[in-house]
Amino acid sequence: MAGGVWMVTSLRLMLVGQNRLFRECLVSLLDGVEAFRVVAQTEDLSEAAFRLDVEPVDVVLLDHGPLQESAGGAIRRLLRRHGKARILVLGVANADDIVACIEAGAGGYLAKEASIQELTQAIESVSQGKIPCTPTVTRSLFDRLAELALDAESQTMAELFELTAREVEVLELLAKGLKNREIAARLSLSPHTVKNHVHNILGKLDATDRVEAVREAFRRGWLIERRGSSENSWQVAELDPF
Repeated sequence: MAGGVWMVTSLRLMLVGQNRLFRECLVSLLDGVEAFRVVAQTEDLSEAAFRLDVEPVDVVLLDHGPLQESAGGAIRRLLRRHGKARILVLGVANADDIVACIEAGAGGYLAKEASIQELTQAIESVSQGKIPCTPTVTRSLFDRLAELALDAESQTMAELFELTAREVEVLELLAKGLKNREIAARLSLSPHTVKNHVHNILGKLDATDRVEAVREAFRRGWLIERRGSSENSWQVAELDPF
């Protein structure tokens, strides 16, 4: 405070993106906001890293749209040199891109449909170490994370228990009580192929039939009960060797 007046420090911003018109429009817009000051803009990531060496910056705004490399790769390049940089990625289009940005270390992400108000709020949030997320982005992100979790679960089972990915699928359908013909139709396989998969599963579980195999799979933790289901839901009414 000087002379009884509080001095307000503007957030120092850097814009990185290949589209010059986009950058200049953002500069004009953000420089008109008292809380912000654009101190640098560039289309080149290497130059951005160099400018960060000599220019104090609070938030880097990285335009996702026309990047020649993935957003994740661009973020990693900057963070390898400036690990504490706070990066807000603009123009994120879908959940896959959002996940990639998060994994790479982005401090925030903003969809291309976002408003000016959402942009200014996102910049402030990122500068404070918070991760801005609109309801639409949140929903897409959780959907994508759920898919990744299921994929990881199947892959982990296959690796830990020496099951192939297809055997994991067959085992889960056996647990639902499906017969070989039904499994074949569900997975677009021939009944003979399904029969071979079942045979392999029985061997790996040291089971004499599919009912025993499913029981043993649950006991060992190879199968996880789904929400709203019970262990009895996989019990088959009759055994069908075909």
